[in-house]
Amino acid sequence: MRIFADHVLLPGGWTRNVAITISVDGYILQVQPDAVAGADDVRVAGPLVPGMPNLHSHAFQRALAGRTGRAVAPGGGTGSFWTWRAAMYAFLDRVDPDGFEAIATQCYVEMLKAGYTSVAEFHYVHHDPRGWAYTDPAELAHRIVAGAARAGGALPLRTDLDRLPAAGLALSGRAVALGAGVALLLHAGLWGAGRLRRGARRGRAASSRSVRAALRDLERAGSEPMSKEQAASLVEKALHEAFGEIAEDDESEAGRAVRALLDDVHFVRYAPQLGEYRDKVRDLAARAADAVRRWA
Repeated sequence: MRIFADHVLLPGGWTRNVAITISVDGYILQVQPDAVAGADDVRVAGPLVPGMPNLHSHAFQRALAGRTGRAVAPGGGTGSFWTWRAAMYAFLDRVDPDGFEAIATQCYVEMLKAGYTSVAEFHYVHHDPRGWAYTDPAELAHRIVAGAARAGGALPLRTDLDRLPAAGLALSGRAVALGAGVALLLHAGLWGAGRLRRGARRGRAASSRSVRAALRDLERAGSEPMSKEQAASLVEKALHEAFGEIAEDDESEAGRAVRALLDDVHFVRYAPQLGEYRDKVRDLAARAADAVRRWA
């Protein structure tokens, strides 16, 4: 197939009368400036520009649109990252793999319609609504790839995602994706483990078993070799295991201390330039362990 456009944005700038030859499997084979339109060419009605890349996507959050942006949080108080996060996890408690795939498909369809032709999908949900791992640990990752394939099924655009080195999980076959494809970056499944039944324990003292489990996780986070994202997720999991959900209006010493620790967890997880982060992680894990021993 050959596309012809009067005005095309190329790396060197706007160029007139450009013919673009595309292979049957969707690859651009040739870009020819100063071409002459052929009888069988597909004519572009207006200027032709490269597709827009979406460099950071969480496809499942498409279904959250309009559900969390409140000036006043439920129960009073102002909304914050933490109230949004609670709403997000409450939403995930109602989404099974089929729903996850359907939402991803809808999201990618809307991206295509808006002019996005590639997407970097940062996928971090790996557990079922109970907080347990699926039989196939990559179940939801497969659903993301399937959603992208369904959305782009009419477009012969694909990439190879035969293996996920960070998680050691195989994706069988060739993953058809949008544009240059979905870069499926699996944050270690520990993030998803944070979706525990925290709210059910609110207002009750943590059991000795919960405290011991939290301290074991904090010891691991501070001593074992792992990424800062994995370590931050372990610390977060331990704090919620020990303290449940800390209310925004809890002004007790313990409430303020745990909220400050969770803020630090968020910083460690997302700060792009932490340099040698192990010292920061060890300090965070040690302070969290002190808080658990003191107040849990």
